[in-house]
Amino acid sequence: MTREFFSWKINSQNQSTNDNVLIALMDANKNTIEEIELKQIHSEDIYKLLDKDNPIQFKNVYIESFNLKDYRSSRKIPEEKRLKIKGIDIQSSFINHSKSIDLENIEVENSFNFSHSVFLQKGNFKSLIITSKTCLFENSLIFSGEFDFSETIIKSKDFSFKNSIFRKGTKNFQNIKFEAENVLFINTNFGDGDVLFNGAKFEKSRKSFKVASFGKGRIDFNNVNFNEGEVIFEKTNFGEGSVNFRSTHFSGGKIEFMSAQFGLGTINFIHTNFGNGAVSFKNTNFGSGKVSFKLAEFGKGKIDFHFAEFDQGDLIFDRTNFGSDSVDFRAVNFGTGKVNFNRCRFFHGDISFEASELKNSNFYINHCLFEQANINMETLSFWSSTIQIIDSELQSAKVSFKHSSIKQLILSSIQLDNYVDLRMEKCNFLDLSDTVVKGILDITPDDYNTKIGTISLSGMRLLGRIYIDWEKSGVKQFILEQKVSYHNKAEQFRILKENYNSIGQYEAEDAAYVEFKRAESKAILFDSKKNKNRYKVLIAYIRYSFQYLIFDKVGKYATDPVRVLLSMGGTYLFFTFLYVVMPYFTDTNIISSLFEPDDPRNLGEISRAFYHSAITFLTIGYGDYYPSGLSRWVSSIEGFIGLFLMSYFTVAFVRKILR
Repeated sequence: MTREFFSWKINSQNQSTNDNVLIALMDANKNTIEEIELKQIHSEDIYKLLDKDNPIQFKNVYIESFNLKDYRSSRKIPEEKRLKIKGIDIQSSFINHSKSIDLENIEVENSFNFSHSVFLQKGNFKSLIITSKTCLFENSLIFSGEFDFSETIIKSKDFSFKNSIFRKGTKNFQNIKFEAENVLFINTNFGDGDVLFNGAKFEKSRKSFKVASFGKGRIDFNNVNFNEGEVIFEKTNFGEGSVNFRSTHFSGGKIEFMSAQFGLGTINFIHTNFGNGAVSFKNTNFGSGKVSFKLAEFGKGKIDFHFAEFDQGDLIFDRTNFGSDSVDFRAVNFGTGKVNFNRCRFFHGDISFEASELKNSNFYINHCLFEQANINMETLSFWSSTIQIIDSELQSAKVSFKHSSIKQLILSSIQLDNYVDLRMEKCNFLDLSDTVVKGILDITPDDYNTKIGTISLSGMRLLGRIYIDWEKSGVKQFILEQKVSYHNKAEQFRILKENYNSIGQYEAEDAAYVEFKRAESKAILFDSKKNKNRYKVLIAYIRYSFQYLIFDKVGKYATDPVRVLLSMGGTYLFFTFLYVVMPYFTDTNIISSLFEPDDPRNLGEISRAFYHSAITFLTIGYGDYYPSGLSRWVSSIEGFIGLFLMSYFTVAFVRKILR
């Protein structure tokens, strides 16, 4: 008998005998595709078996009525009395009733088997006690889809709806108690309509919904106790409705959602306890609905989301405990929804998001605790998304973003005690503000160039080290382009200056020190502008100009002895020029000589100017030539400047040499 037909029809006119019935199986267009002639069993035939306490056993029959309410009424048996039946074994048969098939409140022994059967009306199996060895509905078809197994106790070894098909309607398994060793819904098609397992209890058994499929209705496993033993939803298609595993309890054993397919509805694992077994959502497609693991508890087993796919719905891990084994989010496609890890706790297992992808959204890790759990976020494809890790306790965790492409990476208000690899391929904005660094921050790639747009070190407390190339990374420009105060910029350059000193990169230290002093000077100047006293503002401008000219331009705050040397040369030539042109503007002698006018040791005017400027600038002292008139003042100024620049050069030169 095929399971792929769409409708049925009893053709009473073509009945060959009064005891047979002809059933036409029709396709969607009402065309007959097959006709089956079956022996007809009347309700009274079943009642007589019950009267004699015999089991009900039929195969390849058509049962016109299977409603024990009618039997109770005909025998005047109270509805509250539980009927005990030796066994029900009806296989490869059609079971019909004008209203519904009703077996409520019975106890079945020996056997309970409806395999390969077709239920033409609603099925009521509520409040049963089944103690038979097996309870089978395999390869069955429930035409109406309405099926009620609630509050039933299954004490059979095997309970199976394997390969069965439900049509549209509610499938009610609420508060059912499975004491079976195997509960199988393998390849079951639940059709459209709600499927309710809330409040169900399973014993230590194997539970499998492998390759099962659901339709458009609500799927509810709320407050289910799966107890110990494996739970399999591998390759299950959860349809288009919402899926609820809220407050569900898994005690132990493997929990398998590998390659499952969710649809449009929300997915709730809120307050779910996954026990100590391994949990796999590997290669699972979570559809487009919101997914929540809020308050979920994972145990000692591995948590695997490897290759999982999300769409536009948000993914929420709020106050989730991730147990003590590894957490695997490698190569996950997070879609376009927000990903939020809020107040989560990770224990000793490593966490990997390697090669994951998120588009046009945000990835939050806020207020989380990582207890010796390393975080692998390498080769991420978040080029249009932001990662934000704020107020989280990383403790001794190693964190790596190597080769990742991220729009914005915000590591703020956290303490980094270990190695943090920030050698990213691309990052528009790297925010390390208000971070306490006790370990190592590595931002300098060895074998490739990183493209970082802006870096913020505002408020950082650096107790460890930062490896960042001053030239290649363009860190100077990062800081200067920030829309923050000059005090803030000065503090960031100061942090880098101290860092480069600690790691022995003295050229970079000098460059950072110069930018620190420049930003500091501008900060003081801008602060003075706020003063209403014009005199103090004028003094501030004079002081800033003096520092800019003398300390910065002359020798870059004593970090560049070559520039000081060039400044000395420029100053010497400037004063030499003055000595050359001054005689044209005064009648007095500018540079006097101790020699007689006709003495061959006398120098020409230009040579005399160069010579006098040299011995004055170098403070050698006067002998054969000395200043007179106005040049005395000029020479005094040149001598002072020369003394200052020579000292300045000595400081800058010794500073370079000693390091």
